[in-house]
Amino acid sequence: MPSIGPFTFTAPTLFWIGVVGAVLPVLAHLLYRKARQRVVFPSVRLLATAAASQSGLFKLRRLLLLIARVNIVLLLAAAFTRPLWSTDDTDPIDAQSGAKVVIVFDNSASSAMRVDGVQVIESLRAEAERLLDGLESGRDRVNVVFAEARPRTMFPQMSLNPQAARDELRNVEPTHERADLSAAIAEAGRMLIGFRQPRRIVVITDAQASNWSALTQPGALEAIMPAGHSIGLTLLPVDDGQADNLAVTQPRFDPPQPIVGQPFSSRVRVTNHDDATRTATVTQSINGQPGPGQSVTLDPRQSRELRFEAAVRRGGIHEAVFTLTPRDTFDADNTVYAVFESAVRVPVIVISDDDPDRVGSDSYYLMRALAPLGEGLDDLAPRHAHPAALDAAALRGAGIVMVANASQLSPTAARALVEHVNRGAGLVWWSDDGPTAANFVALDNVAAALREGESFMPATPITLQQRDDDEPLRITAGAWGSKLLSDFDAAGRNALAQVAVRRAWSFAEPRQGTGTLLAFDDGSPAFTTRPFGAGRVVVGAFGVGRPFTDLTRRATFVALVQTLARYVRPAAVDRDEPKVGRPHTWMLDAAALRAAQQDDADPNIRVIGPGGDALDPQVIALDGLVSVTLARPLLPGHYRVTHQDKTLAVAGVNLDARESDTQRADLRQLAKSAGRTRLTVRDAGDLDPLDDQRGTDTWPWWVVAAALFMAIELVILVVWKR
Repeated sequence: MPSIGPFTFTAPTLFWIGVVGAVLPVLAHLLYRKARQRVVFPSVRLLATAAASQSGLFKLRRLLLLIARVNIVLLLAAAFTRPLWSTDDTDPIDAQSGAKVVIVFDNSASSAMRVDGVQVIESLRAEAERLLDGLESGRDRVNVVFAEARPRTMFPQMSLNPQAARDELRNVEPTHERADLSAAIAEAGRMLIGFRQPRRIVVITDAQASNWSALTQPGALEAIMPAGHSIGLTLLPVDDGQADNLAVTQPRFDPPQPIVGQPFSSRVRVTNHDDATRTATVTQSINGQPGPGQSVTLDPRQSRELRFEAAVRRGGIHEAVFTLTPRDTFDADNTVYAVFESAVRVPVIVISDDDPDRVGSDSYYLMRALAPLGEGLDDLAPRHAHPAALDAAALRGAGIVMVANASQLSPTAARALVEHVNRGAGLVWWSDDGPTAANFVALDNVAAALREGESFMPATPITLQQRDDDEPLRITAGAWGSKLLSDFDAAGRNALAQVAVRRAWSFAEPRQGTGTLLAFDDGSPAFTTRPFGAGRVVVGAFGVGRPFTDLTRRATFVALVQTLARYVRPAAVDRDEPKVGRPHTWMLDAAALRAAQQDDADPNIRVIGPGGDALDPQVIALDGLVSVTLARPLLPGHYRVTHQDKTLAVAGVNLDARESDTQRADLRQLAKSAGRTRLTVRDAGDLDPLDDQRGTDTWPWWVVAAALFMAIELVILVVWKR
């Protein structure tokens, strides 16, 4: 770009056209000056006029007209070149420095929305191309960072070829991922470190409010920009208007592991992101078999949960799809995928050191109370495990865990138990006279590391108290109105109150979130509970065996054990669903994958995507389990883990629900929380977004100057007569 003094002309072609055009008035002046014309003077009076036209004053008039006309042409031509004024406060782009620009391009899922039949990404692409057109090949450096779930760059390093970037952008399509704008801007900043001024990041975005919410916090922008580097940040939001959008999200099942042949419910949430009332129909399909649909009418910005009833006839993995019709301006969130696993009976693990086949042992009583009918007629399917053999593989598939008369847990067992509950299982702990306090400490330590200081057990045991035979503790109080104890009528409560407890633990002050299910007649808790992660923990103050209580000799024991198992059985919860663009890991039993145990990168394990393509996951064998991790699922749908042509696990990967929101953020409000960041916000279609980097735009000044010279010319022609 040509420069004259502090002025930089951004359209060099027009600049040189203006220079050539300014020569034309000069040529006309010279040709007119040399022209000879024969004049016949019929009167001496005209001789004075002819002499006057050749006087010095008239020559001055012609010279002033020439200067005015040349300046008019030059000034108007210069105005069209959009000259910029560079001062000490700006970073002029010159032949030595050149611009260094990184474009953060928001091609997240929301850019696929259609407004008036045109995808938003078309407007985003047009703004990026317009910006690239203002850069000069061979001097200005550029790169593009795509704001996806994990930002990626167009070129490995800054490029001197803006045209190549323009060509690449023509092929960019919307992803199904949620934009990580913080990471994208931070990556753009890192790319500019090491370059001299001028440097600038330009974010071209649809300004979706849910994507920008984190960056509106005070200091958020300043925190992600490179410290100690003066890098400008320009936000270029593109607002094509309001898209009409309904979304179906958050599929879940209650119970999460239905029993074969028994009815269960599935739920899904429908949200109207439009500014008008909308009606839609949602249809559920399980294993490819569509069911009846449900219609719902939603007011603007309203959300409602729909419930479907279903049953399955076989155990194993089932794939569910919820579809919303009619389709709208954003197809990606009109379908949501889910997976659930059914069983003939709910697996329960009883953990103890004793022999479950020895009459009178704690595990003997618990196993029979969990399955009193026998012969596979019960809903619960208990199995026994020794604490020494407890790991993640032993717990796999068990929705309920009961611990009684257990020895010291190993670090592996403690971690496996806490992680199992965190994923949604239920735990019932009968506190006996073994290493109860030590086990509580071990579990709490694992929980604190897993969930940032959170406790696992409801309270800390203090002392094991012995009561006289004639003054035992009685369970006389409880949350009788709760869903847990609703089966205990007056007769059941009286029967429970007849149970004598002679040995029981006293506990410290219950932790936050702890509730008392049953209490003794002295007011101390008999059974306490608290949630942990997606699961729940219940702790009894006494053990199962005869030294503690005579409960096992009463019919109430079976009712109480069944009630506790039903209470901690996994229920429908809002868990983190697998998202497009985010890693997802399946945990598989290593015993079923012996080949994987021999080789961490077993080539026989594959992940089959929604389109039928085979994907290569990362496979690692650890602690009796095999983790299969898919680093970046790119499409919503069902992903199947296969081994030797057998499906081992399935996951329903969905669009991030926040991408469905059509509300737009007012990015100009970011200036209040930008801190020391050099932030500017420009409107789409505005003049060059790099103006404040190049200098101050002065084209209006040049037009005004041209108008002044036009006025001078008019005065000379009209006022200054011959």
